[in-house]
Amino acid sequence: MRVSKPFLQLPIRFCAETLAREVQSLPPEAWTPHPQGYPGNDAVALVSPDGAINDDLAGEMAATQYLRACPYIMDLMAELGSVWGRSRLMGLGPGAEVPLHVDVHYYWRTHLRIHIPVITNPNVRFTCDEETVHMAPGECWTFDSFRHHRVENGGAEKRVHLVLDTVGNDRLWDMLQQAESGT
Repeated sequence: MRVSKPFLQLPIRFCAETLAREVQSLPPEAWTPHPQGYPGNDAVALVSPDGAINDDLAGEMAATQYLRACPYIMDLMAELGSVWGRSRLMGLGPGAEVPLHVDVHYYWRTHLRIHIPVITNPNVRFTCDEETVHMAPGECWTFDSFRHHRVENGGAEKRVHLVLDTVGNDRLWDMLQQAESGT
């Protein structure tokens, strides 16, 4: 789904400390390698077809065991109030990157991706088109995934983002409009 600018920061924040505590309480086996095998990239499945631990995009979406173990994340998702597609915690190790790419799967014609940084450092840079931002813990962002984008972690600690895919709702469209207009 296209948005008007490379990045939009939504007018809502979440408690980064509570998010970090939940993420840090997950067992190590919750983290699985990135499906494309990018070095230093891993994820925890939160919403997936039938609540299974996979990276599939098709099927009836449901909470995984790991989402059910994270009450604050479930509350945050309820507060946003959207219909959720595949959603994950996405890790990016020190010195790792997500290479330059465009999301071209048909799924992205109807879905928007929301990023909520949980654990980060000032040397994590997200680039979309020609714009680069650092997303601070607890902020809520979206970006135009039809533009070339990449992420680099130049810091010494792992970066973790809560990444929620959605088809949206009236509240989200209102927040997007506020972010676009700067109000």
